[in-house]
Amino acid sequence: MTKTVKIIVGLLLALVLLSGFFVTGFYLGDVYESHKAIDMTAYQSDLSLLQRVFGIIKTEYYKKEPNSKLVDGAIDGMLKALKDPYTRRLKNDHYQDLEEETSGKFSGVGMYLGTIDHKIIVISPIKDTPAAAAGIKAEDEIIKIDRKSTDGMTVQQAAKLIRGKEGTHVVLTIKSGKKAPADVDLKRAQIKVPNVIGRIKDKNIGVINIHQFSENTGNDVRKELDKLKGKGAKGIILDLRSNPGGLLNEAVTTASNFIAAGKPIVRSEPRNGDEKVIRASGEAQDSKIPLVVLVDRGSASASEIVTGAIQDYKRGVIVGERTFGKGLVQTVLTLPDNSGLVITTARYLTPKRRSLNKKGIKPDVVVKLGKNHKIGKKDIQLDKAKQILRELIAGKSVEKAR
Repeated sequence: MTKTVKIIVGLLLALVLLSGFFVTGFYLGDVYESHKAIDMTAYQSDLSLLQRVFGIIKTEYYKKEPNSKLVDGAIDGMLKALKDPYTRRLKNDHYQDLEEETSGKFSGVGMYLGTIDHKIIVISPIKDTPAAAAGIKAEDEIIKIDRKSTDGMTVQQAAKLIRGKEGTHVVLTIKSGKKAPADVDLKRAQIKVPNVIGRIKDKNIGVINIHQFSENTGNDVRKELDKLKGKGAKGIILDLRSNPGGLLNEAVTTASNFIAAGKPIVRSEPRNGDEKVIRASGEAQDSKIPLVVLVDRGSASASEIVTGAIQDYKRGVIVGERTFGKGLVQTVLTLPDNSGLVITTARYLTPKRRSLNKKGIKPDVVVKLGKNHKIGKKDIQLDKAKQILRELIAGKSVEKAR
């Protein structure tokens, strides 16, 4: 990763347990060569107190402690004082994985984790991985890792315990809803997450699944869109269920396939209030093909940006369940020791300036899965999406097709 400052859109403090490392977010697409210059003289009295304590520890404490340990503790203490779950420091190996994660290749168990009310919860399992095969679901709580309680654990600590070499095992104690906790033995494996999968349903319905917004996703969506239209697709279902987010520039490129060039896709509001607008590009668009977007509680961050733009412009019909609700932007800065600092710097808004943070997006047509729904059972959300898409293909307006 180049030593620059990069803006990212948070992935709901997602922990990518594909390789066992954690990720707070992904690049927004803008790179700055240096951070803002800060006049430190205004803070000199506060810093002198910090320096004084450092000096006392170095000269009076009964045993020697490494300087790095004291500095790390001071940094961690400042970040903890912010009480922001998305602001944190990335040590060298984790910082490197922030970039590697976007390649779509990992070794691990295949699920995304986050925190809710200080609990380690599953954001979503990834299809065809050990986690998915074991029946782990979104919102399952991990209460133990190899018999060790996760009570009070951070996602970083959980990641350290779960990660491991391909072929080794980890036992997770899972609490799913009101069921009694149960142990799940997972064998770590090499996992490749495909950006995009396209297929034809019922002769003229194209379905595009996006698992996460990693490198080249927007271009892959364009290719699948062309392929599906060539196979006779008259309308598209964009399936963003269990998609925890990813590269925001790829989300913008994806939305640009369906929204006219020049229209705002997302807005961001930093501390100073200067709004930044990111607009649809003009590459390979189809702004008229009938469109339905499928979402659920595992749809977050970049997924919500695409969904919010399509909903704001009434470009398609949103079907499924309310999305997760992650609407904050983080900046990643390279520190002198080559570690990274992830800090929340702005919130993002839909084109019509809706804030999604902690709210999510309510679908135009709500279709909830039953409590006992299992993978492989009848997909009632997809069935409803196909029904609505047929109405759009027949010429009904977005409003009337809902």
